[in-house]
Amino acid sequence: MEDGVYRVQVKLDFSAAHSLRNYEGKCENLHGHNFIVEVELEGKKLDEEIEVLVDFKLVKKLLKEILDELDHINLNDHPYFKK
Repeated sequence: MEDGVYRVQVKLDFSAAHSLRNYEGKCENLHGHNFIVEVELEGKKLDEEIEVLVDFKLVKKLLKEILDELDHINLNDHPYFKK
């Protein structure tokens, strides 16, 4: 294996609603969006066993677990977005 710069990129999407706090206008009302989340990992050394930077299936699985928590909810009600 040669050392270099290696990248793994995973994109997934989710849909959610939210409203803008302290905003006067239509966006203060509950409304929805479709979001695309992109994760890119970069490293200089490949995993010796599988000869890739990281198994993209694992990255996709972990990202999906996070996004499943946000999919089709009101983001304002989620603890991460309380403020």
